[in-house]
Amino acid sequence: MKKIFVLLIIMNVVSSFVFAQWNQVGDAISGENTEYQYLKYVEISGDGSVVVAGSTSGVVLAYEKNVSDEWIKIGDTFTDESSANLNGEVSINYDGSVVAMSGGGWSSREYVCVYERNADTWELLGDTIVGETGNVMFGYSFVLNDEGNVIAISATNDNSNTGSVYVYELNGESWELKGDVIHGEAGEMMGWGTDIYSDGNTVVVGSKYKSPSGEIKVYEYSAGLWGLKGSPVLGDGSNSHFGADVSINGDGTIIAAGAPDGKDSEGVIDDICYVKVYEFVSGDWQQIGDTFYGNSENSQAGASVSLNAVGDLLAVGSPGYALAGGTEERGLADVLKLYDGIWRPYGNNDSPGYSIYGSSVDDDNMGFNVSLDAIGSTVAIGIPGRDENAVAESGVIEVYHNGNISNEIHDTMKFENIKVYPTIVTDILNIESDVDITVEIYSTDGKLLIKEESCQNSKIDFLSLDKGLYLVKINSGAIVYSTKIIKN
Repeated sequence: MKKIFVLLIIMNVVSSFVFAQWNQVGDAISGENTEYQYLKYVEISGDGSVVVAGSTSGVVLAYEKNVSDEWIKIGDTFTDESSANLNGEVSINYDGSVVAMSGGGWSSREYVCVYERNADTWELLGDTIVGETGNVMFGYSFVLNDEGNVIAISATNDNSNTGSVYVYELNGESWELKGDVIHGEAGEMMGWGTDIYSDGNTVVVGSKYKSPSGEIKVYEYSAGLWGLKGSPVLGDGSNSHFGADVSINGDGTIIAAGAPDGKDSEGVIDDICYVKVYEFVSGDWQQIGDTFYGNSENSQAGASVSLNAVGDLLAVGSPGYALAGGTEERGLADVLKLYDGIWRPYGNNDSPGYSIYGSSVDDDNMGFNVSLDAIGSTVAIGIPGRDENAVAESGVIEVYHNGNISNEIHDTMKFENIKVYPTIVTDILNIESDVDITVEIYSTDGKLLIKEESCQNSKIDFLSLDKGLYLVKINSGAIVYSTKIIKN
């Protein structure tokens, strides 16, 4: 009996480890010569196939994953010569066909360029978007929607540090302002963190210098204007810089924000950093689960945050993390899931998962930037302090995948007498029922795309639909069920 008992324990430990395991995809992506230093900004496409990375030395590179899980460079490197004075910030649309980058400096008007992929080259999409005035940090933060035809751009120093957010939509060959400009309040430097939900009609904006602790706001577009969605959300303590980075899920109902310079709720303990997640319920934002705190003081947890499309997985970067008693800022990245009201590294209800740590040798600052794909099974991580190719602090990008998340999400969604599968669709969505049902498929902006009535076993063709998040409503006559489906 003792042998069996020990074997069961070992099997349980191994099972928990495998369940939570993150495996690196391909080699690290690094700069190509000594000039490409401090590679740290990264975004991964919604389908997880393309990564765009940027460096503060004025370089942007794009890579695509091949069938052997190798990262192959797409087209030429974007450099100072091809797009003057790039600052490294990047964004990418859902399928990786459109990328954006910003540039300019204190002596000139800042700008954002958007490029569209044409085979193995990148071509300018529309005109260059130039800030209205210089020296306002136009393009400090920016983000593309899923299609790549709407972009939100912050100017944190606009109007004497009130900050503003400009939303543009592609109209033919030019980017035109969509609605009015969103302005901040005195001294808050609105737009330190910015994210946009898939259809381009909802933006979440972080103002980390809003007194006393930082603030996030969500704006929704209607009738040519951007109006507040729910109440502003304030951070805890004082000087926590809540809103330094923000993220929104695929249907605009869940938001996350980091406070990488935090204090506790009493404002007493310095440098305890935190992340909070909120859901839009009954007309306002309500916190989901507990507050996630950094693993150590000065960990800078929440310097970067990224939600998956559904909003049930959250990547958090902690670039300042160091081992107890150590001085090396190894950094780490976590992918969190809510278990019994507690945000923990992805694992299972009985055993928490594992963090992804930076090197114990270098001041890696792993987690300076994190980006999840739509499913949440693949995360791209910026590691600016890593020494690569004998170049000090050249920086690298590493991508990790957890196959258990993909397998878990692919499981059948079960309601009473109704089965929906797979929840990640490439072609056909199957819905089986013991009773007659009506099935409706909606886009995230509420448009009815497909409707089937009086059916029991339905095969719905998703081939003609774009990649992204969709809402499924199933009416059995007595009850209406709702779920979310990802087209990949």
